[in-house]
Amino acid sequence: LFTALLFPRAVNRCVEVMEERPGHVVLASLLAIVGIPVLMILLIITVIGIIAVPLVGIGLMLAGILGKVVILAWIGRRIVKTQEGSALSHPILAVLVGGVLVLVLYTVPVLSLIVYKVIGFLGLGVVVYTLLLEIKSRRDGKNSPGNGAAYGSQSSADLADHGSASNADSNTSTGQASAQADLSSQSSSNQLAGLAKAGFWIRMVALLVDLILIGAIASLFSFPRWVTGGHDDHYLLMLAIYGAVMWKLKGATIGDIIFKLQVVRADGRKMDWSTAIVRSLSCFLSLVAIGLGFFWIAFDEHKQAWHDKIAGTLVVQNPKGISLV
Repeated sequence: LFTALLFPRAVNRCVEVMEERPGHVVLASLLAIVGIPVLMILLIITVIGIIAVPLVGIGLMLAGILGKVVILAWIGRRIVKTQEGSALSHPILAVLVGGVLVLVLYTVPVLSLIVYKVIGFLGLGVVVYTLLLEIKSRRDGKNSPGNGAAYGSQSSADLADHGSASNADSNTSTGQASAQADLSSQSSSNQLAGLAKAGFWIRMVALLVDLILIGAIASLFSFPRWVTGGHDDHYLLMLAIYGAVMWKLKGATIGDIIFKLQVVRADGRKMDWSTAIVRSLSCFLSLVAIGLGFFWIAFDEHKQAWHDKIAGTLVVQNPKGISLV
């Protein structure tokens, strides 16, 4: 109630977004839950970003509190139908009505946990999505044409003929440079694919380093209960996101970098997001079968684990090593 009293415009705006775009809010909630571990990992990897970690944590906590208030107001508004501008349209009334209803639901076993999780889930998403809409709206407002638009368009038309030839030459040279860069990248990837394949033990030691690293991060930066529900399931999610991001950006995790290993595509092409994500998710398949997918490395001709075969990747020993930055 105190939050609704201090920030009525913010609460009302978020409730409007919840009513107008519920599907987008759910999608934003999913992306926010997945993106929080990614953001934390990237901030820590950059070293300088560690300073921002506490600020991000405080921001997420405040967004979670505001989000719960918004969901209570949204529930209360759907129960109490009031005319716009009337005294009863203030968000305090909606929060009070929604809060009483949710309080009753909290007394029901099992249902209370479901309601608690859903409120936290949707609350975070609606605040994040509303914030993105406001940022986009302000940016579009700054970029909108002013009184000098007509003069600017006239000047542009006068210079169009003069610039067309130079633009054509520029596009041609840019296309040639892009093609050369693609060929150079593909040639480099083919050379990496031809390096010696990494064996079972060195890959397991590198994996152990990554497990310890992510475990330490998960213990130091525990997520709020409205994100994890008090469980440790987020550890596997962090590990999967960490692997996908590092394989795409660097071709190796920190453990791989330490032992001069690199993940490359078997077809010699450049690592892309789809390959990195498929490989990361396929690691769970290798793990579920009592770890047989990982032990497959020791017996396979190309020293591929199950997730390597699914994603079409190889793990090679790179004598030059890889820089983390």
